[in-house]
Amino acid sequence: MRNWTMTAALLCSILVACGESEPWHERDNSVKAYVVMQGYVERRLRSPSTADFPLINKVRVERLEEHHYRITGYVDAQNGFGATVRHEYRGMVQQGGDDLWRLVKLDL
Repeated sequence: MRNWTMTAALLCSILVACGESEPWHERDNSVKAYVVMQGYVERRLRSPSTADFPLINKVRVERLEEHHYRITGYVDAQNGFGATVRHEYRGMVQQGGDDLWRLVKLDL
């Protein structure tokens, strides 16, 4: 669901523009972490354009030490036969700056 990805990215931009004055390393960037993870998950899907991610309140995002975020969730997407299947995933990303992220682990 690319609209959600774009909406979340827009939300992140609005938060920064509306006075999120704390440095990135002091903020809880769970929403950004979820959006970043969506991109990594999409890259591993057979049909990424069919990806339909739930809203953030349907997934688990944990803020860990050293700017790591563990995300446990699911995505509905088509498989190689065109059937929509639910894929559960668990992964971790690390933030290294405002817009600097790296994938640490992803089980899909």
